[in-house]
Amino acid sequence: MLRLQVRGATINEWTKGVCSGRALLEPGALAFIPAGESHSSCINTPYEAHESAQMVALLSEAFLREVAESTFSRAIVALPELRHFEDPPLAQLLSTLKSSQRESESRSLFDEVICNAIAVRILERYGAGLAPRIHRGGIPRRQLEKVLEQIESSMGTNISLKALANTASMSSFHFSRAFKESMGISPHRYALSRKIERAKLLLKNPDAVIGDISTTLGFVRQNHFSRVFRNLTGATPTEFRREIL
Repeated sequence: MLRLQVRGATINEWTKGVCSGRALLEPGALAFIPAGESHSSCINTPYEAHESAQMVALLSEAFLREVAESTFSRAIVALPELRHFEDPPLAQLLSTLKSSQRESESRSLFDEVICNAIAVRILERYGAGLAPRIHRGGIPRRQLEKVLEQIESSMGTNISLKALANTASMSSFHFSRAFKESMGISPHRYALSRKIERAKLLLKNPDAVIGDISTTLGFVRQNHFSRVFRNLTGATPTEFRREIL
């Protein structure tokens, strides 16, 4: 369990056997509780009755083990219990994940990239000496072509990072880095750009309904599609259609 204090301040009081502790959690404060740990009690109370909010992310042992075995030079080791610590890069990753999930109702390729980065950060910094395997160079041409074909053929779905990495015969962590080295942008950004290019073609048909185009390209909500389209083109789908027709 990974917990981030998002807003306000919280007093955390816990008891574990004969041990106990009390800490004031302010924005950015983190806690990491490994699987198998148990507590007699753990109470969070808003500090001075101010509004507070926390984010909790649950990382399965299977997921951490998979990242460790595919990314590091040796398998996962025991992780420490950290009741109160600060790690700005890790806190930023969690905040980014929270914002992404608020933007979209479905799990996206971007979410998977962030989850992998969170796992790598935890294992690399707190996994007692785990060091990532060195991987240089991008994706070999033949494998890259297969990955790009897979993205094109999966335009109407939210293809997973793991599926793309498997096509390239790489771990998800190494695939993300290698793809960016080969293409100059992340897998998530590339997949979105291809969807928007397809949307531009579909918008040339004056009878095509924008909501249907959004659904065809795998967007759960039309407003999310419109926001992505505007971010990448500088115009909304309606404005773009008006300019070309």
